[in-house]
Amino acid sequence: MNVKTKISNFLSAKGRCAVWGAGGLGRSSFKYFIEAQKIEFVIDKTIYGQSFNGFNVQSPEDTDLSNIDTLIVCSAAHHQIKAEALKQGFKGNIYY
Repeated sequence: MNVKTKISNFLSAKGRCAVWGAGGLGRSSFKYFIEAQKIEFVIDKTIYGQSFNGFNVQSPEDTDLSNIDTLIVCSAAHHQIKAEALKQGFKGNIYY
């Protein structure tokens, strides 16, 4: 079983998932580790409103995380993103 399949199986048990980060780490994550069908939406403060890996990227300020169980952070700014998600009231799991 490859890494992408293992991560997909892991995420299947984690409920509704979103990705925060659509830069280089996000692109690599989708290419090698994350199956797009497991993700509800993608958030990024720089390229929101643009298309990324088949998703319309959402702005962090305009995104409602209340229906998300798991947030996958694909950015070197993971500490700041985690703080912002918690500030917005996110109660789920956060993975980097």
